[in-house]
Amino acid sequence: MDVGDIRERGPVGPALRFVLLVAVVIFALAGCASAAKHHAATAGAAAPGTTTVHFHPYATGGHLTVGVGDVVRGQCWTTSIAAPSPNAYRCFQGNKILDPCFAAPHPANPLQLACLAAPWSRAVMLQVSGRLPAPASGTTVSRPWALQLSNGVRCVASTGTVPAVAGVNLTYHCADGADAALGGVSGSRLAAQYAPPGANALTNMTVTTVWDA
Repeated sequence: MDVGDIRERGPVGPALRFVLLVAVVIFALAGCASAAKHHAATAGAAAPGTTTVHFHPYATGGHLTVGVGDVVRGQCWTTSIAAPSPNAYRCFQGNKILDPCFAAPHPANPLQLACLAAPWSRAVMLQVSGRLPAPASGTTVSRPWALQLSNGVRCVASTGTVPAVAGVNLTYHCADGADAALGGVSGSRLAAQYAPPGANALTNMTVTTVWDA
């Protein structure tokens, strides 16, 4: 029996009206559950439109894959904040902080680390006095070391005090003097919030590339 049959045979009784109402509610709830499931899957999925570059300053055999700009002396006291990784460290060259500094797969003697301000920069080779520190205790926050926004600007993870705009901590400093923060997913790409110097509002952008250490 379809709805047309019911209409032709006369008014719908209270019992049948109740059954129809229950069916409508069940279909509505099923649709909401399906939409919620899709939203959760989308929110938890990777962003296939954002390219991920896995940065390796050394080849498998231990040879550098980056150019060298200088050779200096210093020491390291903890693992990297900029690029959380078991083989990346936070070091001193005099009063200057170098972070991250990467150890080779097979350290030589004297011990040297490759320190880079960004994945695309030349390395400062740090000759380390003393041993390398043990990995930091506690939970390490995983985040990209650097990123490129849809406007072409590149940004690197900050390791000190960061500015806040509209209540958002901007944990990446950009090459144009702006600051940015990673957000969620926008379409098929990671999202970011961007603030030029002196701005009191944020601009939503997408992230085209991230660099992981």
